[in-house]
Amino acid sequence: MEEMESCLDMFKKIHLSYMPFVLIPDTMTARDLRASRPFFFMCILACTHKVTSVRYAIGDKAREVLSQRVIMANDRSIDLLLGLITMLAW
Repeated sequence: MEEMESCLDMFKKIHLSYMPFVLIPDTMTARDLRASRPFFFMCILACTHKVTSVRYAIGDKAREVLSQRVIMANDRSIDLLLGLITMLAW
């Protein structure tokens, strides 16, 4: 959980400046974000994890989840949109 907090802090400090339309309150913890927007949080980890092999593995899983939920299940949500924008901006 500590590593997830550091990834979220890095995302807030560095990546959010390039995405002004994404708002994450300073009071939101990694646990809260993971509970409310799991796909978006997965994409944040894919962009900010310190270990490259883990980053690629999470990115592959995110692409798999996105294709299953959007193409196969015709699911649409703000969680998927934020995650997709995060992956594209990365």
